[in-house]
Order: sequence, then C-alpha cells, then structure tokens
Amino acid sequence: MREKPVFKTKNSPYWYIDITHPITGQRHRYSTKTTDYNEALQILEDEKARLNGLLSDAKLKDLLKLYEDPETNPRYKQAKVEGRNYGKSYAKHVATYARQIDELLKEKAPRLLTKMVCNITKLDVKTIREIIAAEWGQTRKSQTNFRTLRAIFSQASEDAIIMTSPFNGIKDIHYKSKQTHAYTEDILREMIIHQELWPDHLMWAYFALLATTGMRRSEALALTRGQLYEGVLTIDRAFKDVDGEIGLPKWGLTRVIPLSKLTLSILDSIEETDERYFPRSQNWVNDVIHTARAVGLSLFPLNKDISKMTAHSLRHSCHSNLLANGASIVLAAEYLSWGHQELLEIQQRYTHIYCEKLQPIADLIDEIYSLPKPKTKKKSQSS
Repeated sequence: MREKPVFKTKNSPYWYIDITHPITGQRHRYSTKTTDYNEALQILEDEKARLNGLLSDAKLKDLLKLYEDPETNPRYKQAKVEGRNYGKSYAKHVATYARQIDELLKEKAPRLLTKMVCNITKLDVKTIREIIAAEWGQTRKSQTNFRTLRAIFSQASEDAIIMTSPFNGIKDIHYKSKQTHAYTEDILREMIIHQELWPDHLMWAYFALLATTGMRRSEALALTRGQLYEGVLTIDRAFKDVDGEIGLPKWGLTRVIPLSKLTLSILDSIEETDERYFPRSQNWVNDVIHTARAVGLSLFPLNKDISKMTAHSLRHSCHSNLLANGASIVLAAEYLSWGHQELLEIQQRYTHIYCEKLQPIADLIDEIYSLPKPKTKKKSQSS
C-alpha cells in the first residue's frame, strides 16, 4: 500500500497523486505537472477539496440570497433554457419562502447562515427543521419552507457547489392537510341556472366553466377560441400572472377533452370580441369568486360553507360529483388531469385512454348540471 501522498514513476520527472472519488469510490491517478514536491502536495490538497466540494466559499446566506430574486434564481434561469415548467410567478413564491427562511435563521440560528454551504451537515438540517416547526407549527407553511430549502440544496448539488445534499434521507415536516370543500351538484346547478343573480355575464360564464369542467383557474384564464375545435378542447396553456406570461399547465401536462353540451353553450354565449374568452387578471378571478359566494348564499343562506368557496374547490366539486354519479376514477382523473402522484400512476397504467373514451364524462356533466326535464301531464282516460 502506497504511504507517500505524492510519488514519482520511472518514466516521468513529475510528481503524481492517487485520488479516490468520495462518491463512486473509483481511484484515479493524476500528474501534477510539477517537479516541486511542496507544490505537488498543494495540488493534492486542492484536488481533494474540489472532489469534496470544499473549494466553494458560498455561505448559506449567499445561497438564499440567490433565490430571493426571481431573476437570480438558478432553477428559474435553468428552466427557461431547458423549457421546463417553472414560471416566474412560482419563482416569486420561492423568493418569499427564501426570505422567510433567511429572516427566521437570522433570529434563531445566525451561525448557520454564515456557515459554508459545503459544511452544512445533516445535524444542521435537522436543527433547521426543528426551528421551522417551532416557529410555524406542523403546518403547510412549515413544510413548504422546508421543501424550498431542500430544493435549493438539490440545485446546489446539481451545480457542483456541494457534492451531495445534506437533505438526502431527511424526512419532511409532517402536517395534516385540511379537507378541501366540495359543493354538491344541487348547489352548483342552481348557481348556474339562476344566471339573473349574476351582475356580469362574463363572471357567470367563467364560474360555470370551472364548475362544469374542473379546469384550473389559470387554464381557464388562458383559454382562447383556437383551443376549441368541434367540441373538443385542447388544454395546453395556463396564465402565469407575470407580465401576461402564458406557460404550460401545471405539471407540464397537456390534455385533450370533449366538452359537454352545457359547457359548449356557456362558451358560445360569450360575445366574440377577442380571440380569448376572459380577462387575464387574477384580481378579476377574485371578484368572480366573491360574487359566486354572494350568489350561493342568496340561494342557500343556511349553508355557511359557501362563504369558503374558491376556484380550486370548484375543481374538487366537479371531481366529487363525477365520482358520486358513477364516473370511473381513471376517466375522471384523466379528464381533470390531476397531478397528485397516485392519480398520475393510475393514468400511466392506462396510456391507451384517448379523447373519445372521455366522452362519457362530458355526457355525465350534462346529466349532473343540466336543467331538470319538465314533467308531462298524463292524459286522462276517457270512461
């Protein structure tokens, strides 16, 4: 076994070094290209430091600072080049989380902020996790902030700032998610039928579209007439709310779905003054939801859950009502393009599902939300 850290070979005047890669375990031999022993030793130490990620002098506060501005966010810049679904609006959310983590650690653990990123240990990660949980409890906010920090270190590893992320193998902060409200077909049907209660036709149409398709608010805002052809809608875009930016739908998943006759009639009722159907403004969507709550409470004043209605709850309602009326869980998941892992796994098992196989979903939506058929009077039998 070689004892000297640097050595010479028979056919070269230069000093050589042997290095074992810390991850792969492979041993590599390098020529230092120098005949000076002390210089060769320094090259050896520099190479060891490079392989272990110790040459970067970036501190945790420096890394967080990069993410506190969307324009310097490494993941956002990389996503723009690679065409991945990481919009500027999401980068703004990440900036908020990075600032929250920075401010929390300044108060609770300032020594960690000044520690070099490559020296952050799993024990430090666990300490940060405990600080976050103690500050915000076992909540979604805590989990989101911790996951943001995990993603930041994952990117640092990908960019070779560190060799491996100390977050590997560390569990998330657990929280019990609150159940999303879902509204029955009776409530939504009445809100759609009583169009006269809505002060604005476009608001009614947007609400009815969300209720009868389960589309995400951003997908509906980005909707254009060119996406609809012969009753089939291609959902391949979403409004990102940053300088009018239009990007891919959530998870980058595009879907093609047939629309129910009811939904088609809703879209047909919108005056054709522009290629797009609705104003591209999140504030306008908030006005629609506030109006929807008022309409719902006027029809069902005893149902206090209506005051908690959101655009996302309409998506859950559509899904729940489809399943309650006998829709296949696979077809319903495909129609609404759920991004949750369990539903993605279901869809991946059934890649043979095509648009025409989703027609039963569109037909069922008509049955759920359409006006009840008028009763016909029986003819009296002559004696």
